[in-house]
This record gives sequence, C-alpha cells and structure tokens, in this order.
Amino acid sequence: MPDILLVSMPFGSARLPSLGLSLLASGLKARGIDARVRYFTVDYAAAVGGDLYQGLGAENPYPADLVGEWIFSAALGTGVDPEAYEAQVTRGGHPAHRKRYAGILSEAHRFHAEAPRLRAGAEAHLEAWVEEILALAPKVVGFSTVFEQSAASLAAARRIKARSPGTLVVFGGANCEGPMGEALFDQWPFLDAVYSGECDHRFPAAMEAFLRDGKLPADPAARIRTWLEGPPLEPAPAPAMDDLPVPDFGDYFRDLEASGLALPEGTAILFETSRGCWWGAKHHCTFCGLNGEELAYRSKSPDRALAEFRLLRERHPGSFVLVADNILDMGYFKTFLPALAEEGNDTPLFYEVKANLTRDQLKLLKAAGVLTLQPGIESLADGVLQRMDKGVRGLQNLQFLKWCRELGLTAVWNLLHGFPGEDPADYTKMAGWIPLLHHLRPPLACGRIRLDRFSPNFEQAEARGFTEVRPYPAYRWVFGLEETEAARMAYYFTYRRADGGDSATYAGPLEEAVNDWRWRHGSAALTMIDKGAFILVSDHRGIAPAPMVLLEGAEAEVLRACGGVVSRDRLVREIPGAESAIASLVARHLLIEDGGLCLGLPLRIEPEASSGAGVA
Repeated sequence: MPDILLVSMPFGSARLPSLGLSLLASGLKARGIDARVRYFTVDYAAAVGGDLYQGLGAENPYPADLVGEWIFSAALGTGVDPEAYEAQVTRGGHPAHRKRYAGILSEAHRFHAEAPRLRAGAEAHLEAWVEEILALAPKVVGFSTVFEQSAASLAAARRIKARSPGTLVVFGGANCEGPMGEALFDQWPFLDAVYSGECDHRFPAAMEAFLRDGKLPADPAARIRTWLEGPPLEPAPAPAMDDLPVPDFGDYFRDLEASGLALPEGTAILFETSRGCWWGAKHHCTFCGLNGEELAYRSKSPDRALAEFRLLRERHPGSFVLVADNILDMGYFKTFLPALAEEGNDTPLFYEVKANLTRDQLKLLKAAGVLTLQPGIESLADGVLQRMDKGVRGLQNLQFLKWCRELGLTAVWNLLHGFPGEDPADYTKMAGWIPLLHHLRPPLACGRIRLDRFSPNFEQAEARGFTEVRPYPAYRWVFGLEETEAARMAYYFTYRRADGGDSATYAGPLEEAVNDWRWRHGSAALTMIDKGAFILVSDHRGIAPAPMVLLEGAEAEVLRACGGVVSRDRLVREIPGAESAIASLVARHLLIEDGGLCLGLPLRIEPEASSGAGVA
C-alpha cells in the first residue's frame, strides 16, 4: 500500500520505463516515502498487441493527430464528432492513407484503421485500472503526461477524485510545461496540482511536506488549488546534475513481466548524462521545441556518469541503453567515452550528436559501445540548413552518413522541408542526389515541418514568416476545447507561410526519391579498394554507369583525398589535373561537388588510418 502511486498511462512507450517517474520514485524513497510506479502502458500494450500499441503511440509518424488521445477521449467525455475525426484521420482523408510505395499502404494506415475499435473498448480497461488504484489506497496519485498520455490520465484522475475525494491527484511531465499545464489545471478542476518543469527535487520535497502537514508548499512553477496550498519551502540552491538520484526502473520490469507483453526487439532503459542543449543555447535550431522553457546546458561529471552507467548495466543486463540527452557533451570524448572503451563496454548505447564529428570521434564512439546515433541532419542543402540555424554544411551531413556506414554505426535521421523563404531549387538538387546515395542509410522520414511550441519558429512566428498559427484540429476533436483554450494546451500548431509558399508543390520529388531510397537501399552498394597505384570501385547502385571502375592518376588521387569533405580549391591546388578529374568523377556519380566542397561517395572497405577530415 504505497503512500504515493506514480502512474504511466497509455500511450507512453511500452518498450521503455519512464525516466521522469523513475527519478521521482528514487527521490521519494530517499526521503523514506513509500512510492511505487505503475505502468498501465504495458498492460494495455499486452492487451491490444505491442506492434499496434507502439504504432499508435511512440512510433506513430503523425503524432499531431493525437490518435492515442482520441482513443481515450470518449472515456474522458470530451471527444466531439467522432465520425468527422474518423473520416479525417482513420480513413481516407489522411496522408497516411494516400502515401503508397510499390502498391503498399503505410503501416500508419493499418494502425489508424484499428483506432475506432480500441476506442470502443477503452472504457473497460480504464475502469479496471482505476479499481486497482483505489484498492491500493494511496494518499497521492501522480500522473506523468508526455506526448499522448493526457486523455487516459485525465479520465482516470476524474474517476479517482469522484470515488475518493481525499486522494491527492497531481499531474506533471512535458505536457504540463508552461501554458500547457496552466490550461490543464484550469480546464479540469479535479486536478489538485499541476507541476511544470524539472521536479526531481521539488516534487519529493513537496510530497514530504504534504504527508506531514496535509498542505502542498507554494511553488511558483506549480498550480495548486487554493485550499491545498501552504507556505513555500525554504529556498535551496539549484541542484547540480550529480545530485540527481539514480532512476529506479524496478517497477517497470516487474509490471512488464506480469503483463506477459512480448518485446521481440528486447527492452531498453533510459540513461541521462545531460540536460538542455549546448548548441541550442547559442543557436537554437528554428524548428526545435525540445527542452521547453529550460534550454541551459548542464551535464553530469564523467565519474558520476560512468558510475551510474555501470550500476544500470548491472541491474538490467541485456537491455539496450537509450541516452536521453538532446546532445552529447563534447568533453566526454576526453573522459567518459575513453573510459567506456577501455573497459570494453559491450552494452549498446544510443546518443544524439551534431553531425560535424570527426572520423576519429566516431571511431571512439563505436569503441565505447555507442552503436546508434541520431545526428540531427534534417537537410542536405546548405541554404535550408542556414534557415534552420544548424551550423553545418550539407556535405558534412553526407560525410557523417558515409563514415557511419564505413564504421558499422547506425545513423537515425530525418529530412524536413517547408521553411519560409527556402529555395525550391535546393529540393530539386537533393532529389537529384538521392539515387547516388542508395548505399548509405536512408532517412526514417521526409516531410513538412510542424510548428511546435517553444521552438523559435513558434515563439517568433511572424518574424520567421509564419502566419495564421492555430492549434492542430485534433485538440478540438479530442478535448472538446474552443480554439483559445486549445491554443493554450497545444504543443502542435498549423500555419500558413507568409511568402505564400507550399513545399508540397516542390518537395514532392524529394519525398518520392526518399521512398525509392528506402526500397532500394538493401541491394545497393558502392565500395572502393585502394591499391596505391590505382583504385578499384565496385558500384551496385541503380544509377551506376558500370559495375566495376578502375581509377588511376588524378582521378584516383582526387577520390583518395575526398574520403571526407575537402575544398575544391585545395584539390586543385595540390593535385595536378584535379579540375578534369573532379568533373569525371562527378559524371561517374562517384563524387558530389557542392558549394566549393567535394565528397567522395564510395565506402573504403579496407582498414585505413583515420584522416579526421573536416571542412578544409
């Protein structure tokens, strides 16, 4: 019978424990408070099928449709005009139902089509979960709402409060940050308190005070019902990252085992070494709404990070480790990563990084066990990258993909389009490059940018060329809100471009080329063997002029020099005959020249000394 029950509702990921709730559980237990996390996510996923659950939630390529929220909206009593929603989202009016390749409809279409059936059965699941919560009789029930967890959490909270008025019902999580949390608090009076922002220390301290005094300490970053609010706690210095507790994931694995949910890809855990974004603090990528109102970068000391990783690895052997950071601390290349490499870490890790890493840095990541990377590429065109404030060149992004493929690393990335003022010619150029790149890993998705809350595009919409900014229609369908209130609660927004542009008219060929890339990637290969006197290229791309090419003289020297991005001026200055060699290699589709820079495309298949090449 826990004093505090922390709850993860659908549609939170079933493959991952909640990092936020696991940190809070550790913080509460450190204060001697009996706390437990209950994962109804895994119960529901086991009931409806793991693939369907993930496809409608964490892995849905159309999150702004709020399909997971809509499934529980009838149980919340707010869904309006379900026939209209079904016609738009779960049947033919949605892009998921129009996008085909080789006659195959997208998986999103298959998953969306199941949503009405799940919606009809949501009430029964919800009632069972509420009965279980009430039987445990916790003094406090805390719901974390991230992405599409609000409707199910609100529906459960309403029932708990109606049947047990003395139970304190609290909300927190990413959906509660800033005005979104204020809207939740104002719209649903059965919520006793809503906490915004980082609560790792604030929330356990508040719960300790509540269990002792029956009042919640006043908190400028929380909304608390008047009759529950007490005096504020004594001010304390801002906690450092090293002061965070180690997250307790035990409840997730217990609930997962009890649910019987099969996870063919295995389990994963979250490991956090930093918060915020050091790049965003200087140059906030214009489309990015991550980090909410707290962008300042902080990281754990290497010793603390290493000790925590070892502990988590020992507790959860065999789990893939997803690092929750928005960006890798570059100082870790001298500390944390060499230590992992030296001890022969064999637990695979995932990290988000900038794409301008050197080849030596990528080799160190692999040696440390970081086998999957998200480089935040988003475009291959210099002009578009400038509008994003990315701080990299298009060929640097391709260089990253090439080196990852050579080193056996997996790069997870996307392509975006639709920035006001962008040049349509950039998309024509990228679409023309795609057939040359079939041997590299394709993007997961290629689509028009959303307008997300907290992003510079949203916060400075008019100055950045966005007009008629409105909350996505799904907020009305799901929560029954008028537009003004929906705008307070929404994270996703629709818009028009002030320049009148519509990237659907010029980025379509790029999207089709990316679909073709995904289709052909498995059979494409482009490799080179450098014999010194000559280079032998094996080319098995659809665009290949010939399956085998022998390069000698200036052509071989230029291709050898272009293992990474090199300036054209340098090649011409250092290699006699480079100009004609560059033209010949471009014609053979073995080299890309763009903006005064050159990059060779064949993968080196023999061991070589790292060049550490960057933009020369």
